[in-house]
Amino acid sequence: MGRHPGGLRRMRFVTAARPRLLAGAAALALAAVLGPPALAQAPGRAGAPCQSCVPDTTPRVVDEDANERAARADLLGEDGFYLESDELIDDGENRRVIARGSVEARYQGRTLRARELEYSTETGVVIARGDAVIINADGTAQFADEIELDEDLTAGVATGFSTQLGQGTKLAAATAVRRSETVTDLNRAIYTPCAICSDHGRPQSPTFSLQAERVTQDRNRRIIYYRNAVLRVKGVPVFYAPVFFHADPTAERASGFLIPDIELSRRRGLSYEQPYYWAISPSQDLTISPQLNERVNPFLNLDYRKRFWSGEVRGRFGYTYEQDFGDLFGIDPADGRFKRLQRDVKFGDRTHRSYVLADGRFDIDENWRWGFAAERASDDLIFRKYDIGRVYQDRGLFLADSQRLLSQLYAIRSGPRSYLSIGALSFQGLRPGDDDGTFPTIGPLVEGRWEPQSTLLGGRLRLRGGGVALFRDENPLNPNEPGVDSRLASVEADWRRSITTAAGLRVEPLALVRADAYSLSDAPGFDETVFRGTATVGAEVKWPFIRRTRTGSILLEPVVRVLLSPGPGQRPGGFGRAEFTQVQQSAPAVPEAAVRFDADGASVMLVGAGNKVRRVPVRTGRRAGGFVELVQGPPAGSQLLLGGASFVLDGDVIEPVTEAPAQASAANRAPAASPAAGPASDGAR
Repeated sequence: MGRHPGGLRRMRFVTAARPRLLAGAAALALAAVLGPPALAQAPGRAGAPCQSCVPDTTPRVVDEDANERAARADLLGEDGFYLESDELIDDGENRRVIARGSVEARYQGRTLRARELEYSTETGVVIARGDAVIINADGTAQFADEIELDEDLTAGVATGFSTQLGQGTKLAAATAVRRSETVTDLNRAIYTPCAICSDHGRPQSPTFSLQAERVTQDRNRRIIYYRNAVLRVKGVPVFYAPVFFHADPTAERASGFLIPDIELSRRRGLSYEQPYYWAISPSQDLTISPQLNERVNPFLNLDYRKRFWSGEVRGRFGYTYEQDFGDLFGIDPADGRFKRLQRDVKFGDRTHRSYVLADGRFDIDENWRWGFAAERASDDLIFRKYDIGRVYQDRGLFLADSQRLLSQLYAIRSGPRSYLSIGALSFQGLRPGDDDGTFPTIGPLVEGRWEPQSTLLGGRLRLRGGGVALFRDENPLNPNEPGVDSRLASVEADWRRSITTAAGLRVEPLALVRADAYSLSDAPGFDETVFRGTATVGAEVKWPFIRRTRTGSILLEPVVRVLLSPGPGQRPGGFGRAEFTQVQQSAPAVPEAAVRFDADGASVMLVGAGNKVRRVPVRTGRRAGGFVELVQGPPAGSQLLLGGASFVLDGDVIEPVTEAPAQASAANRAPAASPAAGPASDGAR
């Protein structure tokens, strides 16, 4: 056995080619134990490890030439190899070479650190022992107690393996076995994207972790398989699967399971939703997300996407077959009052419950495109009860509103000097008190404009037009009357020219012609079509004066506008005033201050026996004079809490205070003649 001169002195070895002495490529390719960051980042919440845990190796921005630039930074080139150790031993008798003591080797931007590095000249096996660390050019790192690779780098074993990938993602295993260039096994493995240390540096259970008896990465199929997988939340096992798999993160898109969603709901109990991503083809995919609930039937969510040569379609769907559930209200047979009878129970018949949120956009040619949006739900509270997100989004040409669904069909033509849009809209209300029969169905809704390229009398001509038709099933002011249908059409021609004199005087003659047609049907006392036309000519005169100073300039521009229009009542841009009257009718109503809104909808606080307060859900209707109609709620004559309802809880005992007579007389003058709680003076405050 030979020993290099210098005994235990620090040794450095640099070469510009691959030396056979320590098989530099083999030694530095130990990172290939798992290949390009094996089991790389899966979706999850990132956490930052502390100093006492996995070292901080957060990746920097690195592109495809990172290794090449790192090699140049080391002045080694692409094939250069650097080795440094306390001791270098050439054991010719046993046909091996050993680097011992603070070993550091660098090759192609990768760095290997270990206590000892051994290379067999006979078998080509490379072994790194004692706190082996491999740092890649992108900043990711692998750690192991011992790493062993064969000569061809196709197989290897690492014991006590762990790695930190980007964004704080961590992976550890008792052993890592690379069976071939495409298949790697991790035994007794654990994965987490969360922090494993507290802010004070103490170990803690990660918020989310996935453990498995064996994890296999198949790079050919781009799939990662788990055997006997256990999902833990805060260290508590919540899910077990004998077989589990998902797409390899190195794959751009592949079928597999996604990160589950686990929550504890007051109404549904423990809820577990497991999404599965299915890459049907390069142009379409489907995410299947069954939601398993402790207290109610499962709920199935589907998210489908498909791209076409001319556009795309996306649809979200949900379905279950279940009773309604929540707080049950009704008349208590003991005291005959309307109140909550049971909390968090099922009631009613089982029925089909579903929703659809879909949209699509397509290009017809370079100028024309069309699209649609379909939004409907079987229950007003289905999204809230089953915790379905991303509902109220813009899915078409016309913008959506919160807690209201908008279905639409539209076509658009857009050119350099013209624009035309045609659409139809339908609404569904999910707010407390919404009545879909009072919402209009709109169609068609037309808007267009055109500006000829040529001038007319030296000026610019612009033509505009539009029309809309609204149809209602019910009258929002009187449910007993049919809905009022209306139609409006308008056309307009606008001409303007600008003339500037030598003295700087700017004269802009203008002309405007407009015609409107308005039609109503099913309106009490008014069922006809009205036409109106206006014409306006005029001029606008501007004479700007400017003075420059050392620090800026001063601009003074007097403006004089003269407009002429036939008929004194026809003034474009003017304001009109209209007064609407209606026949008063009796309806149950309460002051607006008595109605409060929360996550369960509108409600009032009913004052019962012993001045004990109970929450009663209501359905509201019209509003007028500070009062709101109760379409559904407590019977007339009940006492309601008028003030401070937001600070009183269900079951509290209060002390009623009678309203002043002036307020009582004002209440009696309200349009609703029969308030549900009687006159406002009878309320409790």
